[in-house]
Amino acid sequence: MYVALIDTGIDTSHPDLQGRLAPWSRNSASSQDNSDAAHGTAMAGIIAATGDNGVGIDGVMWGAQLIPCAIGGASTGKAEEAVQCLDWLAGLIDQEHIRIAAVNFSFGSDCCDCAAERAIARLRDRGVLVVASSGNGRQDNDSEQDCPFYPASYPLSNILSVTGSDKFGNVLYRYGKRRVHVAAPGVDIPVLTPGGGRSVMPGGSSPAAAHVTGLVALLAAQDPTRSWAALRNLVLAGGAPVACGDQPTCALVSGRRVRAWGENGEGSLRCVGRRVVRRLLPVRDVVSLWPEETLVVRVLSIDCAYALAVPPATVRQTAPSSSTAGELVFRDDGLPPDEVAADGEFAGSWKVPPPAHRRYEVVVAGEVLRVDVP
Repeated sequence: MYVALIDTGIDTSHPDLQGRLAPWSRNSASSQDNSDAAHGTAMAGIIAATGDNGVGIDGVMWGAQLIPCAIGGASTGKAEEAVQCLDWLAGLIDQEHIRIAAVNFSFGSDCCDCAAERAIARLRDRGVLVVASSGNGRQDNDSEQDCPFYPASYPLSNILSVTGSDKFGNVLYRYGKRRVHVAAPGVDIPVLTPGGGRSVMPGGSSPAAAHVTGLVALLAAQDPTRSWAALRNLVLAGGAPVACGDQPTCALVSGRRVRAWGENGEGSLRCVGRRVVRRLLPVRDVVSLWPEETLVVRVLSIDCAYALAVPPATVRQTAPSSSTAGELVFRDDGLPPDEVAADGEFAGSWKVPPPAHRRYEVVVAGEVLRVDVP
């Protein structure tokens, strides 16, 4: 099972990564003396370090084969370098006819780059899931004032945005009920270090993303026929509720932290009857549209690996008078405004009727969305 790693490069000589490296790489950190390899080596170990061998640490998915592509430092890598890696991976898939289950993206920035978004969409067309760290700090990725973190915040269905939680399940880093999908271990994480050693990473959303990438590889190995959408859905549905519940700083799309194995239908590897239903777009609860403009609403609706139909939603005018104004019909068929068929993200649209100076409301996934018409 192949997993790509876009990072600082890794120490390919580390004894706990032997046998874990695929025959392809764009890795500038092939020497144990290269200190620039620290972050990438740490992430590689979380995903795939050989377990039960008395060396280093135990990775989440021992059988994964890593395909590294090096950029600059974890906090200094340039967007154009990341795009080059993404396009190189797309070309590798086309040339070698291999399947890459996931790309680990344990870095990012507050800058939105359209070229990177298009490159990730091209990987979606090739069946690849991108697991991205949501960013550190305590900002809300749903807030434009806080500056969303990218690539985790691009509205692409093959992106899994991951924040970090502590051992009690409390979310400690960036959050957002529309743009941050799930939490994973992100505090005091054992990692590999260049030169054959190991240490403990104090915390961050980077190791959290690497844990999820390892889980995706496990799920792909459990059933190689699973699509990228099924893998994403199982990660989201199979988790346990975050410990901090309904606090605003714990808001996530799934409301959960990952769990690989559990009882009574919990755990991604044994998921049964676990549903996630959440409006993804619009991000805000109040939007302003002119007459004849179109409201597009996107909803994630899944039952474990599978899409779960979303019932139609009635649009009601609430001011200056009360009346029924239309209906949102949600489809997951790949036809506009839906992007990809059968991925569990449903889209519906409604054109705002004239005249102006009206207010409308629609209840979607249990939440009220308000439309103001100036």
